[in-house]
Amino acid sequence: VRKLVVGRDVTMKPLSASDAQTARDALSRVIYGHLFLWLIQGMNTSLSTEGSAGAPKEHLIGVLDLAGFESFEKNSLEQLLINLSNEH
Repeated sequence: VRKLVVGRDVTMKPLSASDAQTARDALSRVIYGHLFLWLIQGMNTSLSTEGSAGAPKEHLIGVLDLAGFESFEKNSLEQLLINLSNEH
C-alpha cells in the first residue's frame, strides 16, 4: 500500500505486484548497502594502526577471484555481488 500524506489528508493506494517488487528490491539494496558500509568501516577501524611518528598505517584486504584481480578506487556492494555471482 502506498500512503500519500498532504497536510491532514491521507490517501492510501494499493500497489501493483510489479510496484511492490520494485519497492522490496529498493529497500533490500538500501539495507544491504548500509550493512556493507558498516561492515567495511568496522574492518577498516580494526585494521587501522599507528605507524612511525603517530602517522596512520593502514592495512589492505584484497579479494582475488579466479577470473582475475580487480582494484577499484571505491568498492561497492554491487561490485562484490557481481564478483561473487560470476564465481558460481
